[in-house]
Amino acid sequence: MDGRWDGFGITHATESLLSLTYDVGWYGAGAAHPNSFFETYNFSLRERLHIIKLDDFFNDGTTALKRISELCIAELCRDYWSRIGEKPDEGQMKWFKEGAGENFDNFAAFTVGLDHFTFLFAPYQVSAYAFGRWSVEVSFYDLLDVLKPDGLHLLAATNA
Repeated sequence: MDGRWDGFGITHATESLLSLTYDVGWYGAGAAHPNSFFETYNFSLRERLHIIKLDDFFNDGTTALKRISELCIAELCRDYWSRIGEKPDEGQMKWFKEGAGENFDNFAAFTVGLDHFTFLFAPYQVSAYAFGRWSVEVSFYDLLDVLKPDGLHLLAATNA
């Protein structure tokens, strides 16, 4: 039986920032199991509605991307340890490095919280389907030297 289910959530909202998730799941074409993915939408509400991209938060997107990738891969390894009870093997590390490597497309599904980003990884992005979805929180603190000093991350903590 084919099917599709959709859902959304407000992850964080202030008078100046809105962060939303949109989850899509489907089953079709006689597949062995359903699949899912995320879309996220982040908006600045200053002056006018403006869609925010990840690189809008940073002075140097290349340096920020490298740091985000490193932090996410390290946290994915910790999460793997929690799930499995062992360190990721070479094959699993390849998944992590490809799915959370230094490419902005790998971090397209992100939300903004009060003091952090949350990066969402759909099944198959960083691991086998059986491991399900993955998410990693990265604190603004860990990115202070690459965030714009007067940047959009400040909207997450204020109602200004």
